[in-house]
Amino acid sequence: MKCAVVSFIMHVDGGTSSKPKRAGKAKRGNRTPNNADLVLEVLEKTKDLAMVLFSGWTLDNENELNRVIDGLHAPHPTFILEVGSGYDTNDNPHSPAGFYVIQDGKLKLNKVKQWFATSEEANRNEKNLIENYLTTLEKDRCFSVDGKRVRLIICGENNVLRNEQSHNNKVYCRAEDKESQTKLESILNDTDIFINPAHTPMGNLGKMKKRWKFLSETNRVLLFVTNECAKAGVKNFEPNLSKQSLKYAFINGKETEFSKLASGKQYQISQVDIPTN
Repeated sequence: MKCAVVSFIMHVDGGTSSKPKRAGKAKRGNRTPNNADLVLEVLEKTKDLAMVLFSGWTLDNENELNRVIDGLHAPHPTFILEVGSGYDTNDNPHSPAGFYVIQDGKLKLNKVKQWFATSEEANRNEKNLIENYLTTLEKDRCFSVDGKRVRLIICGENNVLRNEQSHNNKVYCRAEDKESQTKLESILNDTDIFINPAHTPMGNLGKMKKRWKFLSETNRVLLFVTNECAKAGVKNFEPNLSKQSLKYAFINGKETEFSKLASGKQYQISQVDIPTN
């Protein structure tokens, strides 16, 4: 099963809920393409793949999403992208912002919003946050690609897991109640591929890799992708879409390398082959 992840170059103001701007827009003829043009360009280059995962903040608004859907040509892969910032609008169910899964020209999942971003939020566990999130992850975040059950964890939602530093960063469910731990185990058993698209590069990569490894164990797969980001005020920014920290793949508990499939001035497409058995 051939899959790809796509990283973009972004300018952000800093912080989890930054308002991003696509960097260095390339001109075509006498006009500048919007983000929808870039997504359609990527989908044309990946039309023979099974699934494509875009980094967060993919499209600015619902109009761009409609342009992508209207511009699709068969065949195209199942693809996952974000419209706006679902984290900024997670208290507004009517906002079109969030992650979308498009398969065969139709929406499989839509307006999927990020529940939390940091370990501090997860630790506070206000209003049974972790238990309710796990219920949503179990019931509302799964779709199928080529017979594989794919489940979406958005950016810092991977903080549903925690690392125990005194035990070599061993990974546990952040909630210690038996019901949450049982629900997490059920989710693991009912998933073939976890996808973890993000907005900005992750810190504490040692801990993150332990979590991604954990999610991929027992013949599962984990795919992570994020943007190459220039923070406001940073001078002489030289984007590097090839750096490893923008994308990770773990297959059956082992980190796996991507191969570069294609690139443009603002994006890079990296491919990984997932075993079908």
